Amino acid sequence: MKQILYILIVFFSLTLYGQNKDKRAELYIPSRSAEISVSPNEKIWLITYNGQTYFTNSIDSIWHCGYDFSKKTDNKPVVDKMTFFNNDTAIMTGYISYNQSIYKKNGLYLTKDGGQTWNIVDFGGDEWIYTTFVDKKGNSWIAGSSKELYYSMNFGVNWEVIHLPYEKSERTHTIYMIDSESGFAGGESNELFYTTDNWKSVTTILTPFDQNKYKVRNYGYSRGESINKIIQWKNYLVIRQSNNIFYTDIDTIDWKSFSVAIKFFEKDKESDNLYAITRDGYIIQFLSPTEYIFIAENQVQNIKNIKVENESIYLLTEEYDIYKVNKNEFIYITPYTNDYKIKEPYIIKKSDKFLWGATGKNLYIAGYKRYWFMTNWYRLKKLDFFVSDITVINDSLIVLWDGHKNNYKYSLKDDEVSLFILDNPLKDFLAKPLKSISISSGYASEYGEEKYNIDYTVKNDTIFTPLNISSIKYEFESYKHDDVNFKNDISVKLLEEILMNISLNPYEIPSIKDFLITESDVNNFFNLVDEEIAKNKTDYLNRNKYVDRDFYYSIPSKLDTISSSIMDDIINHKEVGWSSIREWFKINIINQNNDTLKISKKYSIRILPWNLPWIIEYKGLKLNCYSIEFSRFINSCMPESFRYKEAFDNKHLIMSIANYLWNKED
Repeated sequence: MKQILYILIVFFSLTLYGQNKDKRAELYIPSRSAEISVSPNEKIWLITYNGQTYFTNSIDSIWHCGYDFSKKTDNKPVVDKMTFFNNDTAIMTGYISYNQSIYKKNGLYLTKDGGQTWNIVDFGGDEWIYTTFVDKKGNSWIAGSSKELYYSMNFGVNWEVIHLPYEKSERTHTIYMIDSESGFAGGESNELFYTTDNWKSVTTILTPFDQNKYKVRNYGYSRGESINKIIQWKNYLVIRQSNNIFYTDIDTIDWKSFSVAIKFFEKDKESDNLYAITRDGYIIQFLSPTEYIFIAENQVQNIKNIKVENESIYLLTEEYDIYKVNKNEFIYITPYTNDYKIKEPYIIKKSDKFLWGATGKNLYIAGYKRYWFMTNWYRLKKLDFFVSDITVINDSLIVLWDGHKNNYKYSLKDDEVSLFILDNPLKDFLAKPLKSISISSGYASEYGEEKYNIDYTVKNDTIFTPLNISSIKYEFESYKHDDVNFKNDISVKLLEEILMNISLNPYEIPSIKDFLITESDVNNFFNLVDEEIAKNKTDYLNRNKYVDRDFYYSIPSKLDTISSSIMDDIINHKEVGWSSIREWFKINIINQNNDTLKISKKYSIRILPWNLPWIIEYKGLKLNCYSIEFSRFINSCMPESFRYKEAFDNKHLIMSIANYLWNKED
């Protein structure tokens, strides 16, 4: 029977409030790490772009901090990958300044003692190295941001340069060698080469893009034609071009999709077995392009990188957790270390006796100390969700908000986490009449900020009337503009009814019919599609994105088929990405008891249709608000000049639906 281990090893027998003290610190990774590296004896390494290194001797062992190249003052590196010849010898590549007497140029790091010490080597070029391939005989090939490939036959000590005859490409993104003479290389502009004499000559191979096997859908410097990965498996080639994976018989190039959609693939070099991660997170082994077996019953999530060693699949997640999976084991770990104490949590809240803390998915507790540096934190749990906020109920009960959709209750007594369903959460607030409402929207960036604000106060207990409206813009100078012409009276009773409905049905998500989409909305959507297509032709960042106009124009005819589950996915979609611009809506509703109901929406990547879901905060607790009626009410309170008023438009909802369905087809 397969051994399934979710490793949570506690090394301490001391008791904290009836529980074991887990003093291990989660491995702190201060910059991005692109890959997991595994030596033949299955020692695992993580390296960051800044040059910090971390390792463990086996999947179930404690982690240690290795050499920190970021502390070098003469040549701070940018490190992408670590590649092993054997247990002792490995190279680290990326852009690693090789210090010469006159100037600095790229080099690589070489270890011959399993990573205890590293020496810098000049490989002869100055390119950023993107791809490496080594074998246990000491042959190695590296290439990157030029048409040059570099070859070493003595474990990376000495190098020679080889020119690749690209016509369109300026970069090499992948190398795969069958032996010391034969192999493949792929460039960023749809060029794939094959050699049988270690790159003295090459043959060009047709690519999936050449054979019109896919349409370019994604962003990229090379119109989505980059050859990102190529391997030989049995008598087949397997390729990732752009974000598409295909295979072909090596004797007759005709690229085809596998019998199951996959996101990652990797081969065990010794056995020639091909492993893959399916789109829905299962690990499989291909027996042929049309036949496969499942390696594990469990699914894996948020994978960013895959390695295979000794028939074991090693997976690095976006959160730097690690899987090890083979036919006998399914192991999932978070890297922990004893090299330093648990750092002060990002979120800290106090109860009478304890300090409660959270960072990411880790929940911590500590007793009070006179000085902060004397505080010793202990891990209570590694959760299945990120903690965005903590509300303390008492010394043994807290509520955790995931910042996205749900509240969870944690009991210290039982050491259990459960979903916390709020029952009529606004009842106390609505027990008193409403007094005022304030609405603001704006943005802030390194270049400046803007803020729009409107305040309403109750008049004659029945209507809200504008008390003040202003817009403030800060860039290189400040000014204030008052729109004195805006006249608008809003029903108090209407807002009370909307809030009561939210309180009685806090988790109800609107259906597509609730948005009352009109023919005018559809026409506005068509105009928005055409605007996006025109923008892609001129905008540097978007010019490589393929937009199928016919597909987008077909969406309005499909709106009646949009299910409640699709609406849930679209409305609760979590933004992925980062922007230096922070945008927001903030609403404060105050009752006659001077209690404040805070309702907000923050985003940084794109306009969210009708600003759904709003986040409501009252008496320390938070919940999502999905009320389209509330969004319509807020829209009616704002003048046309209000920033981000365009969010309250069904054309953005239809666009979100179209993008969702488009991505599902990818």
